[in-house]
Amino acid sequence: MRNFIKCLAALSLLIQPLTTIAHSKPAIFPKPTPVMIGGDSDQDACGGVLEVAHLNPRGDNFLTVRASPSATAREIDRLKPGFAVWGCDESADHQWIGIVYIGKKLNGDGLDCGVGTPVKQRRPYQGPCTKGWVSARFLELIAG
Repeated sequence: MRNFIKCLAALSLLIQPLTTIAHSKPAIFPKPTPVMIGGDSDQDACGGVLEVAHLNPRGDNFLTVRASPSATAREIDRLKPGFAVWGCDESADHQWIGIVYIGKKLNGDGLDCGVGTPVKQRRPYQGPCTKGWVSARFLELIAG
């Protein structure tokens, strides 16, 4: 009888992790944060052109674009070194840049993202191009 009880105790220890996994909640991502553009009638809607840089070539060698300025936010895209984007917004802690760029699903020939001219009122980007948030430390200013 003692061995039977020990076996039940051991079995319950094995089953517990499985029931925890089966009942765990799905990942909850931070709410998407809009990339804001404009706000100055004398300046372009986005401040400058930035290039993906300073990635570890022995690491993943891509920059993750996210839906919010957070490492836990949903992934939107991955950008390779040298990829150019418009820098449009910045997080309060200056660690993240809101970007707009011609995404992989769009044909870039002659596409205008609408951020190279002034937009008087500050507003969320609603144009045809892809938008998202990236870590500021992996961008380098190339124009603007």
